[in-house]
Amino acid sequence: MHDLLWLVVGMLSAYILWQLGRYVTLRRRPTADPMLTSVSPSFQNALETSALRRELDELRETIAQQQAAQDHLSRSVEGLREQIGALATPRAAREYEEALICARRGLGVETIAERCGISVAEAELVRSLSGQREMRDDASS
Repeated sequence: MHDLLWLVVGMLSAYILWQLGRYVTLRRRPTADPMLTSVSPSFQNALETSALRRELDELRETIAQQQAAQDHLSRSVEGLREQIGALATPRAAREYEEALICARRGLGVETIAERCGISVAEAELVRSLSGQREMRDDASS
């Protein structure tokens, strides 16, 4: 009985080694698709060309989508720049807008400074930029 068991183990080992040898041999051979080996080379080329065209069309569609997204982002960025510019400029201009109006009306430097809450030097600058001649302060007249 003991000898019979060793004989079975030996036969199973030999069978497993034989199957592994077949597997290694099959893995080393280049496998060809049995469907394509019976097809003519011109048909194979046509299939490959068709597949490449589909892939090219998909890539073109992807590029078009990316271009549209890029254009949208560019417009958004430009809009944001305009908004930032609009927000940045008026804040500085609002501080001196009333002073500029007073200077164009011909008010004096000290009156402009007092009414607008700016320094006399700033009022003089606004007045010189407004193009008005130096006039006396209304309070002194």
